[in-house]
Amino acid sequence: MKSSTKITMLLAAVAFTACNTDLKITDPNAPDTNRAVSNANDVAALIGGSINYWYVHSQETEPSEAFAVMADALTSSYGNFGMRFNSNEPRIAYNNTASSGDAVVAHNPWVWNYAALGQANDGLGALSRGVKITDGTTDVTDEYQAIGHFIQGVTLGNIALIFDKGFIIDENTKIPAPATFSPYGDVSKAAVAKLDMAIALATGKSWVIPDNYITAINMTAPKFAMLANTMAARILAYTPRTAAENTAVDWAKVGAYARKGISVGTDAYDFAPIGDGGNNWYDDGKAYQEYASWMRVDMRIIKEMDPTQPVEFASCTAPPKATSSDARLTTDFKYYATIPFSAARGCYHWSNWAHERYFSVGWGSDNPFVGPEMMILQAENDLLIAESDVRTGGDLNEAATLINKTRVGRGNLAPVSAATGTAGLLAAIQYEQDIELLNTGAGLQFYDRRRIDGLQPQTPLHLPVPATELETDGLPVYTFGGPTNPNR
Repeated sequence: MKSSTKITMLLAAVAFTACNTDLKITDPNAPDTNRAVSNANDVAALIGGSINYWYVHSQETEPSEAFAVMADALTSSYGNFGMRFNSNEPRIAYNNTASSGDAVVAHNPWVWNYAALGQANDGLGALSRGVKITDGTTDVTDEYQAIGHFIQGVTLGNIALIFDKGFIIDENTKIPAPATFSPYGDVSKAAVAKLDMAIALATGKSWVIPDNYITAINMTAPKFAMLANTMAARILAYTPRTAAENTAVDWAKVGAYARKGISVGTDAYDFAPIGDGGNNWYDDGKAYQEYASWMRVDMRIIKEMDPTQPVEFASCTAPPKATSSDARLTTDFKYYATIPFSAARGCYHWSNWAHERYFSVGWGSDNPFVGPEMMILQAENDLLIAESDVRTGGDLNEAATLINKTRVGRGNLAPVSAATGTAGLLAAIQYEQDIELLNTGAGLQFYDRRRIDGLQPQTPLHLPVPATELETDGLPVYTFGGPTNPNR
């Protein structure tokens, strides 16, 4: 079978057999999925474990680090994780060849997301065949159905955000399946539809997802529904590749989801699984992004906070140290007199500033990966509500209040108001996205800059299907970016 469903099913089987060594699969290209997931406890472990797999790999170094430098949010001249060549100025095409050192930028998130999707699909398939899950006394099958559909939604959402196209597969897909790609817009719609299913299954329920499946969050059904709503709002808002597509988004729908999201009500919370030292719960992308020896804050961000700063160093000469009326320059950022990057690779990589708001979980810490690993802040959900208000001609007073939560509350900046106007409020939202949300969700700054035409010219708007998949499917390898490749 020439399709990534082969990879999906195989990796799901591998994930399952890793903790079930008695199971023998004689043909690894066609595992006996029905037999592998017929026991209720095994099905629960397969579906529940997909949460960890999705989270850890969503926050991995690929494509997080490459997207951060492509967005001019962070900077680094090192060749690791696709950072050097994908931040070249002027931009060059993404090297989508299987032998390229940068091949992992597309290959890894493709395989990881389809592996997590495969776990969810296999588990949901077992439930559809009549497997029931209990917590000892109560039937909680709907809890695992909700988790499975959530994972379907967020993994397909990742595919829609990262790639120009992908496979839409679920528990009803017949295996083997034809290698038929769907464009990112269709993948995004499928993702939101799966999240709708998860929301419906969690709404009005009282179950709690066990801590071993999602550590130290006390993920009740209501809080899970809130997370699924926020994820749906994110996917809708971040899918656009251009400002024109962004304008065409159903922003009322974004707002409807976000108003049921993680920042609303008495159960409001930041989605931040607790790192356990790198054993099972960790954020490897953030670990490098918060480590000044590896990555620095791009001068574009520093210039936003201090307009007297240059957007790039001139002749490798450091400008005077930035100052700002934004208190976060002091609380979240740190100035270093030295710069670890080679001048030969371009002084446009240089910056004296590092982001260290989450330093304690990064590689520079004495105890990396210990403590809350912030992925989605309440502030992000608030900003989605605010943007919905502004873009739909809604309540500008509410939008201003939501923006001011962090603009004033953490930044000590002058508040905005309805009188600031639509353009001014949108600018304030974009500023908070750059400053307040920096180094939270992987790829976030890239998605936000992309949808307002804010990326440097010739920057790829998304990644191509990785060469390894295309070659397996007998399809021509293609790419995006640079002076000779179309971006769509």
